[in-house]
Amino acid sequence: MDENQPARQTCKVTCYAGYIQLDGKRIDVSFEAATDASKEQLDAAFLSALAQHATFDYLAIGDFEKARDDGDSSPGFRVGEVQRGIRHVDTIHELYIKIAADTIALLRKVDVFRVIDSVRPDNIDGVSRSSLANWIKAKRPDLGTEVDEVMAELA
Repeated sequence: MDENQPARQTCKVTCYAGYIQLDGKRIDVSFEAATDASKEQLDAAFLSALAQHATFDYLAIGDFEKARDDGDSSPGFRVGEVQRGIRHVDTIHELYIKIAADTIALLRKVDVFRVIDSVRPDNIDGVSRSSLANWIKAKRPDLGTEVDEVMAELA
């Protein structure tokens, strides 16, 4: 070490290996955290490492006013509200499927490209190719490989 250089601060770090299982698919993750990290800090480090293996996409499903309980600062969505939002998202994505099939269950592999390619960046529904691709894979895991190939081709 050069005597003119200030000493670098260090901290004790522990290396971790973990995994998450989603829809039968295991994703292994390695990460580091301070040896004295709290559970919340470990969770944050794990999720940060996990995020490097994922693509995230969000679709706003609507805004509304909601009364808060005394002292509650969070919106506190109820399951029914979330389910209505999910049904709304399903309905919007199902509209894009209709160019090739009556329902997602009837979508054929040969039509995946046409359906995903039909999404325009300036559509008024707020649907992206990525969100539609993820929705198709969630509803039809058997088409996952085809969806991934189409997305790679359209990139």
